[in-house]
Amino acid sequence: MNHAGSLQTIREDLKSAVAREENADFKVVLSRISSLIDRRTSNTAQVSAIRDILDSVSCLAFRDELTGLYNRRGFMRGAEKLLSMSRREQSQFVLFFLDVDQLSFINDNSGHAAGDALLRGAARALRATFRRSDIVGRLGGDEFGALAVVTSGISEQSLRERLGRAIRRENINSEGPSVSLSVGSAYFDRTTPQSFETLLAHADRNMYAQKHRLSSCAT
Repeated sequence: MNHAGSLQTIREDLKSAVAREENADFKVVLSRISSLIDRRTSNTAQVSAIRDILDSVSCLAFRDELTGLYNRRGFMRGAEKLLSMSRREQSQFVLFFLDVDQLSFINDNSGHAAGDALLRGAARALRATFRRSDIVGRLGGDEFGALAVVTSGISEQSLRERLGRAIRRENINSEGPSVSLSVGSAYFDRTTPQSFETLLAHADRNMYAQKHRLSSCAT
């Protein structure tokens, strides 16, 4: 097998190992890396191979394969960095906790391919809403998170409005299931320090309170 083919095999093995989180699978991958990068390989080729492998590992470790957003691990890591910056620079940020409405219903009645399309549509709407400097991720299942720095031109309300417009555009342009999100939020208060996990739980509770209010109005 040539060099490119070997790297592709390693990437596939890594993807499978990460999905199952089995140590034995990782040992197989490491042995293949060792066979690819040995003493007979030139230094330039070793550096190139190692860089490609590390890029693959980083992507698998911190990105959600379905949506391309951060996974929970990547989101939490990025959020902690932003939190540290906020403490140093005395900036403020708002955390959004978002739940994709009707995902279970669509999975059960239209199939998981339709459910996956709904999740990808939600991810596109979130990408269109938030800036590169913000942290956006899929936390698991139908749950997403977004962490945004508040500036003079960006507030919680303006981001909610942008999200509403992005969802409407997504639903007009997409042939997949219509995207609907329940949204909760929480502010980081510099005067009352709290852990990011506490902030996330607060935004989560606010999201479910909103979902409950909407369901009560519909009945």
